[in-house]
Amino acid sequence: MELLEAATGAKTAEEIRVMCPLAFDCQELKFEDENEEVDDVGAKIVTIDKGTGFSYAYFTQKSEGGTLGKNIQTGSIGAPGTFLTTIKAQGKEKVVHVPGGIYYRKHYNYAIPRMDTSTTQKRIKITNDASMPADGYPFTVAAHHLIPGNESLKVSELWRLINKTNDPNRRLIIYEGDTRIDEPQTIQPINTPKGTWKVAQNIGFNVNGAHNGVWLPGNYAMIQGRNPDNTHAWKKQTEDWRREYIYRVSKEISGQFHDRHTTYSGAIVKNLLNPIGQALRDHLMNCPECQKKRGQEISPPYPVIHSLFKASAWLKKKVSGTPAEWLTPYLTTDKWHDHPELLAEVKTRLSAPEA
Repeated sequence: MELLEAATGAKTAEEIRVMCPLAFDCQELKFEDENEEVDDVGAKIVTIDKGTGFSYAYFTQKSEGGTLGKNIQTGSIGAPGTFLTTIKAQGKEKVVHVPGGIYYRKHYNYAIPRMDTSTTQKRIKITNDASMPADGYPFTVAAHHLIPGNESLKVSELWRLINKTNDPNRRLIIYEGDTRIDEPQTIQPINTPKGTWKVAQNIGFNVNGAHNGVWLPGNYAMIQGRNPDNTHAWKKQTEDWRREYIYRVSKEISGQFHDRHTTYSGAIVKNLLNPIGQALRDHLMNCPECQKKRGQEISPPYPVIHSLFKASAWLKKKVSGTPAEWLTPYLTTDKWHDHPELLAEVKTRLSAPEA
């Protein structure tokens, strides 16, 4: 089952069943941006242009994962007022039920403890490494957004359909020397060949909630400046050493290796968010009642919450499950996309019986 089918039950945008947004009462919910917390050591700013008219800054992530990491540890699905708990239609409330989440089982616990050298003191050993410290090397996990806010949601066709028109869209972050300048941009109206609409409120999907995150291992502990012994820093190691480290930490955490993953983020836009956005736009253009509301405000399509939660749950299994679950293009390191032989090697070793 692919991502769109897992999230919506449909294989194409044309097959997606859309519930008319006019059926729902608006609720005031705040939008919480994806955290952009810079690590104090070795912070790197990279401008990313996806050809969508947006540019933004990417920062090396703090090892504790910022807001998302804190929420994963506590099981929080977000700050009060940032997530949907009930759908209201004609004054009546219906509790939101989403498979695999707190909305599906009332007392479901999303909390996942952080398990790395900083919390367990455990370290990993690299074979054939004569210079390895006696106790081995540290490893660190980072909080991974299953549906990225900046690299997926904000550059998708769905974005302006689920957020309040004229709310801040994305901060264009510029550095002039050491001075940081944030230039806010706003959510634009929904423009179609058959009319324009404004969205009255945010839908209430918090990208920093524990439902949208998972701990994944990376090379963070070995980056020069973070590792007290810089003689063993990542950039000073051989490619064979790095491959062995990746294998060891993936085995220890039972999850994919995590670093830059632009292909992963783009695949979610193409295979999930854009088809849902297309289906909603088609509904607005072809629904007689929605046509009567052209130029006016409409409610956000609250049932999309179901699809986003299902998608997060599906992606979580793909990135943190057994190697057999790891599926291209949903790989959390671009290196495995660029060098599939490295992915094949890791999967083969992880799937082999213990010696």
